[in-house]
Amino acid sequence: MSTKNTSMRRLGGIGRIAWMILFWCLFAVTATAADLETPESWDLETDVWLDEEMVLQDQSDGTWDAAVSAGFPRGTYQIVASHSFKCLDLDVAYGGNGNSTKVQQWGCNGWRNQKWLVLPYDGHLLIKSVHNGKELDLDIASGGYTNGDKLQIWAWNGWANQQWSILATGGDRYKVVSRHSNKVMDVSGVSYSDGAQIHQWDFVGGANQQWYFQRTSALARSVGEANNFHLTQYYDPTYNADGPSSSWNCGPTSLAIAMRVLGRMPWGQSQNQMIRHMRYYISKNAYPAWVYYISDRDGVTRGQSQVGEPVFTVGSTNDELKRVIGELGASTRNIYYRGELDWAMDNGYAVILNGYIDQDWRNQFAGWPGRYGSGEIGHYCTVTGRVTENGVTKYIVQDPMFTGGAVTMTWEQLIHFPQTYLGMSGFTVEF
Repeated sequence: MSTKNTSMRRLGGIGRIAWMILFWCLFAVTATAADLETPESWDLETDVWLDEEMVLQDQSDGTWDAAVSAGFPRGTYQIVASHSFKCLDLDVAYGGNGNSTKVQQWGCNGWRNQKWLVLPYDGHLLIKSVHNGKELDLDIASGGYTNGDKLQIWAWNGWANQQWSILATGGDRYKVVSRHSNKVMDVSGVSYSDGAQIHQWDFVGGANQQWYFQRTSALARSVGEANNFHLTQYYDPTYNADGPSSSWNCGPTSLAIAMRVLGRMPWGQSQNQMIRHMRYYISKNAYPAWVYYISDRDGVTRGQSQVGEPVFTVGSTNDELKRVIGELGASTRNIYYRGELDWAMDNGYAVILNGYIDQDWRNQFAGWPGRYGSGEIGHYCTVTGRVTENGVTKYIVQDPMFTGGAVTMTWEQLIHFPQTYLGMSGFTVEF
């Protein structure tokens, strides 16, 4: 691997500083405005509905602090029954994505259907499946107040049957209490068998009603797993089948990739809808100079005149992306050094990097699409995991320009991308 010293070159001059501030991600140098996604393709009503689902709570209303002060921190967990040491498991025999899919116990295996994201909401907690982003849900078809009413998953609706309290019972164990019924999560029949139904019951102190919450990571464990969450910022039959032929949306796409791998993207959205939703968040409060309006071939401006309305694209900045991360209930911190990147991987946090696409970066990918020229342009990508290959530590990198999916890179390869003399420029997405 050849070495280079481009950091100071990249920092030189007002033009370079401007690029540090604003990442346009413009890549299709031959594209016309007609190739870009137009506002007519937006379904703003759908986007508003998604907005309600993804912003689980307004942190300014005090519910966030109330949930944290209740003693149980947000994060990704493996939830283990204290009597059987089996895991809370989403039945994926038929895919595991439909509403009313069974929640059961199963021998712990580390798969995503046994990982659950705990988030605060309205003074209580949501328990979301990392497998598909749906909620742990008490079946209320018959009222939901009876011992034996089953637990399942269901798309988020904000009702009390999807809200829980996680309360310590001693010995690092917890009971999970339904806000709807005040009954607890219980393994049916005190069973030790795989596949035993999880339901609710009055709390009697049984070991089958008490759970260990073990921190785990939702990050990808392999390139193959990461490819389940990969997105490209433009049309690709595998990674953005309903996307535009060209776009500037590397920032929204990189954030959408992070949200997918962390189990935070609502179920049932198309690949491009996921990107559009992130773009909506960025654009609705964007500084006017960072919202771009492009004229079509007929000379008609296809953008809107007011920030917050649908637009072609937005120029993503670090501050804009961090703001959106906060609005979606996550925390973020800057990443500059390898040790900080490894710390983020150790803690299960995705990392969004900013930097440049230049020829050195293109050379890190086998089969980088040739249509994107040889120039240098500001860009974002996402680190979604870390693996060891033949004794060498590598990072799983997902670049929204690359149609080949996720790749693994050594640190020496990865630092061809960032744009500061510190060695790394990025920030975490922490749930």
